[in-house]
Amino acid sequence: SVAVEAIHQDNLNDTISNSFAVAAYIISAVYSEAWYVDPAGAVLIFLYIMASWGKMAWEQITQLVGVCASEDFIKEVKELCSHHHSAMTLDIVRAYHFGAKYLVELEVVVPAEMAVKTAHDIALQLQFKVENLNEVERAFVHVDYKSRDYDEHVVSREEDALLVYACYEGSEQQRLSTSGHCGEYTSIPTEEVLALQVAVRIDDNCSPPSSPERAATTTPRAADFQELKE
Repeated sequence: SVAVEAIHQDNLNDTISNSFAVAAYIISAVYSEAWYVDPAGAVLIFLYIMASWGKMAWEQITQLVGVCASEDFIKEVKELCSHHHSAMTLDIVRAYHFGAKYLVELEVVVPAEMAVKTAHDIALQLQFKVENLNEVERAFVHVDYKSRDYDEHVVSREEDALLVYACYEGSEQQRLSTSGHCGEYTSIPTEEVLALQVAVRIDDNCSPPSSPERAATTTPRAADFQELKE
């Protein structure tokens, strides 16, 4: 642990500094012409202790700010995932320091027709495997039915995520919107009979919405949806 490493470093510094100090004193006492050995030894001891503690402090600071895991660890996680289940493929792996250990985020892809129970069990077993690694503090597994070319976690609102899934940036036919008294709305296909109305643009001088289905979509949002993906 970090505490044990700090105690070990402290004891090592004490041993080296005390041994060097005694040796420097003996040399300067026996040989009067070598009077400079004692102060020079003190300076060297100071530099050594400063360097050793500075190195440890830098290691701990980089861990506290969440530095990314090493390439070797990433390869180890990828290798583990590749042999986990024949119906599962690894899409994205993220690993970064969470204190002394790593926090691992995995995005895996399973067939769209796979049962939820089966997909959940596969993801949970993978989570347990990754968390059993000595370097891992926690692991999270996100299951999807296809690989995506954008980061699902950069969207900040539910309607923005729905717009991505509905190919908002596709052709004009794919993003036909309707104008209302408060702005523009687009219809998002859902599993339900009625499509969901999502706000694309909200007028600044918008009066309170008259219908409850639009009341939930009048939160101001970014004018350019591309900003949310960059």
